[in-house]
Amino acid sequence: MVTAETVISALSAAGIGGIAGHIVAGAKERREARARVFEAVAKVERARWAPASTYEELHVLRNEAAAAMLVARIPRRTARQYLVLAHAAGAISEFKYETTDEGSIPPAIAQATADAARAVVSSAWHPWWGRITALRRRQLDGETFSELRAKNSTVADALDEAMRLNRV
Repeated sequence: MVTAETVISALSAAGIGGIAGHIVAGAKERREARARVFEAVAKVERARWAPASTYEELHVLRNEAAAAMLVARIPRRTARQYLVLAHAAGAISEFKYETTDEGSIPPAIAQATADAARAVVSSAWHPWWGRITALRRRQLDGETFSELRAKNSTVADALDEAMRLNRV
C-alpha cells in the first residue's frame, strides 16, 4: 500500500521532496490556523452576552480572535467589522445587565454581529471565496454601521467606542 510518506520519500530521492514536504506541511498549518479562528469566534460569540463573561474577559477573547484571524489571513475588513460589532454588542449587553439585570442586545446589532461572525468563519473555511466576497462587504461596512447608529444613541455610542478601540 502506498502512503503519503512513501510518495514523499520517493519524491525526496528525486529532489522534489523538499517542495512537496513544504506544501503538505503548509496545508496542515493553514488548516490548524483556520480551526483556531473557528474556536476563537465561538468563544467570543458565547462571551458577548452578559452575564456570561465580564468586559475584561471579552476583551481578552477578542484579542485572541484577532490574533487567530491575523494568522489565518482573514481579510482585514472582515475581521475588523466582526471585532467592532462583537465589542459593541458585548458593551451594550453588559450595560443593560448592570442597569436592568437583563443582558439583552438590540436585535439589529445582534443580527449584524452574527452575520459578521458568519463572514469570518466563511472566510476561514473558503479563503479565496472570502477574499472575493470581502470586496462586496467593503461597501456594506459603512451602510451597516450607519444604519445601526441610527437605531439609538446607546448603539451609536457603543459602536463609536468599539471602532476607536479596535484598530485591526
